[in-house]
Amino acid sequence: MNLERLKFWLHVRTQSLYMASFRRTRLAGLSMSMLDDIKESYPLPEGWSLKGMTVADIGCDYGNSPVFFRLMGASKVLGYERDARRRRWLRLNLGGEPWFEQMGAWKPGEYPDADVLKMDIDGGEKALDVAQLAKYRLWFVAVHKETKVEQRLYGEVGDTTFLASLLKEAGGHLVHDNGEGEEVYRFP
Repeated sequence: MNLERLKFWLHVRTQSLYMASFRRTRLAGLSMSMLDDIKESYPLPEGWSLKGMTVADIGCDYGNSPVFFRLMGASKVLGYERDARRRRWLRLNLGGEPWFEQMGAWKPGEYPDADVLKMDIDGGEKALDVAQLAKYRLWFVAVHKETKVEQRLYGEVGDTTFLASLLKEAGGHLVHDNGEGEEVYRFP
């Protein structure tokens, strides 16, 4: 599927889900503006393409990031999401797409065979084994600083300053800071 067809598919799918949904607040979680946000949060290195690559997307939400990675050329996206409600939306949004495989919730110690790893799991990154990142050609890890909301939702987040330093030692560098407690590190 070429880029323009995929954008059109996303537009039609989002609009039809919106019209069919009694819960008009979610739009099935997908939108073009969210894809722009993802592009800003997970910028590819200069000159890179994901053409033909497999992406392990840990924390794929409603399907925005898998669609973004597909738009960037990924041939396969392995989607992990821990929230059961979001997994249902994910099935609705991307179920049946040949390039997407829904994997369920990510388990610590599980590092799928892929070319690219993206991890954004709101505090769950504390379980990341940074040494495992060496197996990926490209990786993104979102580090969430402790907030009262995250403590309430997910328990103790852990020492994110230490994790950030480990990511830097592994060759990562800061590519995005949303100013609200989330920093994204990327290698290369």
